[in-house]
Amino acid sequence: MFENDYIMRQIEGLTRFLAKVLMQKDMGSADVIDEQGHLDPGNFLLYRLQGMVGQGAINEAEDLLFDTIRAEPREAYLKVAIDFYSLLQGMEDDALKAADFTRQEIAEGLRDVRAIYGADGPGALV
Repeated sequence: MFENDYIMRQIEGLTRFLAKVLMQKDMGSADVIDEQGHLDPGNFLLYRLQGMVGQGAINEAEDLLFDTIRAEPREAYLKVAIDFYSLLQGMEDDALKAADFTRQEIAEGLRDVRAIYGADGPGALV
C-alpha cells in the first residue's frame, strides 16, 4: 500500500516535471491534422499509442514510443511520451495488470524518457 502511494507520487512528480519544466506547457490534447491539413507526426503517434492502450497492448505501445523517440528524439515526441504515461497513470490497477504492466514500469518509462532528452541533471526529480 505505502509502496504504491510512493510510486504514484513519483509518477505524478515526473509527469509534472517533464510537462512544465521541459515543455514549459501544460498537458493537453491535440489534433492529428494541423491547420494546413498536414499530418502531425507527434499527434499521430499519440493517436496510435492511445489506440494500442485501448486494446490492452501497453507493452507494444511503449516499445513503439521508444523506437520512435530513439530514432528521432523530437520535442513533439517528448510531449507524446508525457501524455502516454499520463494516460497510463490514470488507468486502474486492474487494467494495467490485465495488460501485464505496472505502475513501477510507468515510473521507469518516465525516467528513461527523461534520460533520452537529457534531463538527468543534479536538480532533476527522482
